[in-house]
Amino acid sequence: MRNNNNSSQGSRSNNNNMSILSSRTSSRSVTETVNGSHKFVIKGYSLAKGMGVGKHIASETFTVGGYQWAIYFYPDGKNPEDNSAYVSVFIALASEGTDVRALFELTLLDQSPNEAACG
Repeated sequence: MRNNNNSSQGSRSNNNNMSILSSRTSSRSVTETVNGSHKFVIKGYSLAKGMGVGKHIASETFTVGGYQWAIYFYPDGKNPEDNSAYVSVFIALASEGTDVRALFELTLLDQSPNEAACG
């Protein structure tokens, strides 16, 4: 910034009417890590199996790190090319107009004592 009047701003050297102003700038980028968890219980899973490829059961939206998320569980897979012997599970960002990077871990538990004993 150059100032040609005689008011004093910044550091100035008056040699032959030349003005030199100095300024300092800085910037900073901070990446935050936020941890959270959500428990999504599907009661009657055996009744959900067979509901059809592409059909899902959705969790309620939940908040982690200030963003809304949802879990989508497809008991027979999401796409026709998926093998219906497998399930599909997705975590989706429900907050609109947002770009977020997330790392997540899913754990599926079978809490049926009869089926667990057969393993």
